[in-house]
Amino acid sequence: MKKKYILIIAILLVNTFDIASANSSFFAGINTGGHVFESNRNLGDTPLGGLTFGYHFNDRISAAVRVYTGKYKIRYSINNQTCATEYINGNLYHSDLYYTFLPKHRIRPYISAGFGKFNLKHSKSENLYHDFFDQGVLFNYGAGFDFFIHKISFMGDIRHFAATGVSRNELVFSSGINFHFSKF
Repeated sequence: MKKKYILIIAILLVNTFDIASANSSFFAGINTGGHVFESNRNLGDTPLGGLTFGYHFNDRISAAVRVYTGKYKIRYSINNQTCATEYINGNLYHSDLYYTFLPKHRIRPYISAGFGKFNLKHSKSENLYHDFFDQGVLFNYGAGFDFFIHKISFMGDIRHFAATGVSRNELVFSSGINFHFSKF
Protein backbone atom coordinates (compact mmCIF):
# COMPACT_ATOMS: atom_id res chain seq x y z
CA MET A 1 0.00 0.00 0.00
CA LYS A 2 2.85 2.37 0.84
CA LYS A 3 4.39 1.77 -2.60
CA LYS A 4 1.11 2.77 -4.27
CA TYR A 5 1.05 6.10 -2.41
CA ILE A 6 4.66 6.80 -3.34
CA LEU A 7 3.91 5.96 -6.98
CA ILE A 8 0.82 8.21 -7.02
CA ILE A 9 2.78 11.11 -5.49
CA ALA A 10 5.60 10.63 -8.02
CA ILE A 11 3.14 10.62 -10.93
CA LEU A 12 1.46 13.77 -9.62
CA LEU A 13 4.80 15.55 -9.26
CA VAL A 14 5.90 14.63 -12.77
CA ASN A 15 2.56 15.41 -14.41
CA THR A 16 1.68 18.58 -12.52
CA PHE A 17 2.09 21.67 -14.63
CA ASP A 18 4.49 24.30 -13.41
CA ILE A 19 3.32 27.35 -11.52
CA ALA A 20 6.21 29.51 -12.79
CA SER A 21 5.13 31.96 -15.43
CA ALA A 22 6.42 32.02 -18.97
CA ASN A 23 7.71 35.54 -18.26
CA SER A 24 10.62 34.19 -16.18
CA SER A 25 13.39 34.96 -18.65
CA PHE A 26 16.44 35.67 -16.49
CA PHE A 27 17.79 33.36 -13.81
CA ALA A 28 20.65 33.34 -11.34
CA GLY A 29 21.75 30.67 -8.93
CA ILE A 30 24.17 29.29 -6.39
CA ASN A 31 25.83 25.93 -7.08
CA THR A 32 28.01 23.41 -5.34
CA GLY A 33 29.60 20.30 -6.74
CA GLY A 34 32.79 18.47 -7.51
CA HIS A 35 35.56 18.50 -10.13
CA VAL A 36 36.89 14.99 -10.86
CA PHE A 37 40.07 14.54 -12.92
CA GLU A 38 41.28 11.52 -14.84
CA SER A 39 43.82 9.46 -12.90
CA ASN A 40 46.99 10.44 -14.82
CA ARG A 41 46.91 14.05 -13.57
CA ASN A 42 48.77 15.45 -10.59
CA LEU A 43 45.62 17.29 -9.59
CA GLY A 44 43.34 16.00 -6.88
CA ASP A 45 39.57 15.97 -7.11
CA THR A 46 38.06 18.98 -5.37
CA PRO A 47 34.74 20.36 -4.15
CA LEU A 48 33.48 23.47 -5.94
CA GLY A 49 31.29 26.44 -5.20
CA GLY A 50 29.86 28.63 -7.91
CA LEU A 51 27.37 31.02 -9.45
CA THR A 52 25.07 30.73 -12.47
CA PHE A 53 23.63 33.51 -14.64
CA GLY A 54 21.30 32.66 -17.50
CA TYR A 55 18.52 33.56 -19.89
CA HIS A 56 15.54 31.57 -21.23
CA PHE A 57 15.02 32.25 -24.95
CA ASN A 58 11.80 30.23 -24.92
CA ASP A 59 10.29 27.28 -23.00
CA ARG A 60 12.87 24.84 -24.34
CA ILE A 61 16.10 26.71 -25.11
CA SER A 62 18.20 28.67 -22.64
CA ALA A 63 21.79 29.75 -22.15
CA ALA A 64 23.85 30.17 -19.01
CA VAL A 65 27.30 31.08 -17.78
CA ARG A 66 28.67 29.27 -14.75
CA VAL A 67 31.69 30.23 -12.66
CA TYR A 68 33.13 27.76 -10.15
CA THR A 69 36.01 28.13 -7.75
CA GLY A 70 37.80 25.54 -5.66
CA LYS A 71 41.00 24.78 -3.79
CA TYR A 72 42.89 22.26 -5.95
CA LYS A 73 45.39 19.82 -4.50
CA ILE A 74 48.57 19.67 -6.61
CA ARG A 75 51.16 16.90 -6.13
CA TYR A 76 54.63 17.15 -7.64
CA SER A 77 58.01 15.51 -7.14
CA ILE A 78 61.25 17.23 -6.23
CA ASN A 79 64.35 15.65 -7.79
CA ASN A 80 62.21 12.61 -8.63
CA GLN A 81 62.32 11.53 -4.99
CA THR A 82 59.84 13.16 -2.69
CA CYS A 83 56.31 14.19 -3.34
CA ALA A 84 55.12 17.57 -2.13
CA THR A 85 51.54 18.78 -2.03
CA GLU A 86 50.16 22.29 -2.29
CA TYR A 87 46.65 23.68 -2.43
CA ILE A 88 46.05 26.31 -5.08
CA ASN A 89 42.86 28.26 -5.82
CA GLY A 90 41.52 27.61 -9.29
CA ASN A 91 38.53 28.62 -11.39
CA LEU A 92 36.38 26.85 -13.94
CA TYR A 93 34.30 28.98 -16.31
CA HIS A 94 31.85 27.68 -18.89
CA SER A 95 29.08 28.93 -21.12
CA ASP A 96 26.37 26.52 -22.27
CA LEU A 97 23.17 26.10 -24.26
CA TYR A 98 20.39 23.99 -22.73
CA TYR A 99 17.57 22.08 -24.35
CA THR A 100 14.73 21.35 -21.90
CA PHE A 101 12.39 18.38 -22.19
CA LEU A 102 8.91 18.63 -20.61
CA PRO A 103 9.02 22.44 -20.30
CA LYS A 104 5.61 22.76 -18.61
CA HIS A 105 6.24 20.24 -15.83
CA ARG A 106 7.73 20.66 -12.39
CA ILE A 107 10.58 18.24 -13.14
CA ARG A 108 12.35 19.37 -16.31
CA PRO A 109 15.17 17.20 -17.62
CA TYR A 110 17.65 18.88 -19.95
CA ILE A 111 20.74 18.28 -22.03
CA SER A 112 23.47 20.87 -22.44
CA ALA A 113 26.63 21.57 -24.40
CA GLY A 114 29.12 24.39 -24.38
CA PHE A 115 32.69 25.51 -23.93
CA GLY A 116 34.80 26.89 -21.10
CA LYS A 117 38.18 27.38 -19.50
CA PHE A 118 39.96 25.92 -16.47
CA ASN A 119 42.33 28.45 -14.89
CA LEU A 120 44.89 27.29 -12.35
CA LYS A 121 47.95 29.43 -11.77
CA HIS A 122 50.85 27.63 -10.13
CA SER A 123 54.37 29.08 -9.97
CA LYS A 124 56.14 25.70 -9.80
CA SER A 125 54.09 23.87 -12.39
CA GLU A 126 56.36 24.53 -15.37
CA ASN A 127 59.64 23.69 -13.61
CA LEU A 128 58.50 20.71 -11.57
CA TYR A 129 55.67 19.20 -13.53
CA HIS A 130 56.20 20.67 -17.02
CA ASP A 131 52.56 21.65 -17.19
CA PHE A 132 50.90 25.04 -17.00
CA PHE A 133 47.56 23.36 -16.22
CA ASP A 134 46.27 25.45 -19.08
CA GLN A 135 44.32 23.12 -21.29
CA GLY A 136 43.07 25.57 -23.86
CA VAL A 137 39.36 25.57 -24.54
CA LEU A 138 37.30 22.91 -22.81
CA PHE A 139 34.26 21.54 -24.59
CA ASN A 140 31.54 20.04 -22.44
CA TYR A 141 28.26 18.19 -22.69
CA GLY A 142 25.97 16.84 -20.03
CA ALA A 143 22.52 16.17 -18.70
CA GLY A 144 20.53 17.21 -15.67
CA PHE A 145 17.20 18.33 -14.35
CA ASP A 146 15.44 21.29 -12.73
CA PHE A 147 12.75 20.78 -10.10
CA PHE A 148 10.53 23.87 -10.05
CA ILE A 149 8.65 25.30 -7.09
CA HIS A 150 7.07 28.54 -8.25
CA LYS A 151 9.96 30.78 -9.46
CA ILE A 152 12.67 28.77 -7.72
CA SER A 153 14.24 25.63 -9.14
CA PHE A 154 16.54 23.04 -7.62
CA MET A 155 18.97 21.68 -10.19
CA GLY A 156 21.39 18.82 -10.53
CA ASP A 157 23.60 17.85 -13.44
CA ILE A 158 26.71 16.04 -14.56
CA ARG A 159 29.06 17.18 -17.33
CA HIS A 160 31.99 15.74 -19.22
CA PHE A 161 34.75 18.23 -20.10
CA ALA A 162 37.27 17.46 -22.86
CA ALA A 163 40.34 19.62 -23.55
CA THR A 164 41.27 20.73 -27.05
CA GLY A 165 44.99 21.30 -26.48
CA VAL A 166 45.84 17.97 -24.86
CA SER A 167 44.03 14.70 -24.41
CA ARG A 168 42.50 15.19 -20.98
CA ASN A 169 39.08 14.50 -19.59
CA GLU A 170 37.32 15.85 -16.55
CA LEU A 171 33.95 15.32 -14.94
CA VAL A 172 31.99 18.00 -13.09
CA PHE A 173 28.86 17.26 -11.13
CA SER A 174 26.83 19.98 -9.50
CA SER A 175 23.64 20.82 -7.68
CA GLY A 176 22.16 24.14 -6.74
CA ILE A 177 19.26 26.49 -6.51
CA ASN A 178 18.20 28.91 -9.27
CA PHE A 179 16.01 31.98 -8.92
CA HIS A 180 13.94 32.92 -11.99
CA PHE A 181 13.18 36.62 -12.57
CA SER A 182 10.53 38.26 -14.70
CA LYS A 183 11.36 40.17 -17.85
CA PHE A 184 12.56 43.72 -17.36
